[in-house]
Amino acid sequence: DLYYVFNRLGLAYHALNDLDMALYYHQGALAIVKGPVYKAAQAVELYNIAAIYEKKGDLKTAIEYYEESFRIDPNEQRKAETLNKIAMLYSQQGQYDKAINYLKQAIKIERKHGDSHWEGRWMLNLGSVYTQKGDYKEAAFYLDEGLKRVKGGSKYWEARAYEYYGDLYSKQKNYSLARDYYKRAQELYAEIGSNDRA
Repeated sequence: DLYYVFNRLGLAYHALNDLDMALYYHQGALAIVKGPVYKAAQAVELYNIAAIYEKKGDLKTAIEYYEESFRIDPNEQRKAETLNKIAMLYSQQGQYDKAINYLKQAIKIERKHGDSHWEGRWMLNLGSVYTQKGDYKEAAFYLDEGLKRVKGGSKYWEARAYEYYGDLYSKQKNYSLARDYYKRAQELYAEIGSNDRA
């Protein structure tokens, strides 16, 4: 149908980095799915629009769209992913307490649904935010707990954990340990072909 075509064109243009055309098609898709029976599709399009504004560097507008997506989304686990996105944008702006609050909500949702892998991802991000905030004890706790949950399930997130440990030890000026973790992260990223991070 027309919604599906607009949605797919928006995703394609986003992948091609033509953000204006991506925005045009996602806004068009959103206009097609008005009404209370289409809440899930509306939430997806609001999320897609938020991602475009995020990529453009307009974090304030991105947060507004992510929050609107979260507010109407009937899918609990997708809500957790949206909370993570909002948290990471607040973290980029140095608003660590807000980021922590959103990540704790995301973790709570994943725990309620018994999805320990996704819970682990958000724990790792929470550990990273605590590192940035300078609360190294909390950072280490959440990195340890997050790594336990993602190890064996996703080499990408295991690598991300090691990268975050590297950041933690670097902030604490333990550079030899930081180097060891960064090397482990680099090796795993290279192994899975994630060259943008290796």
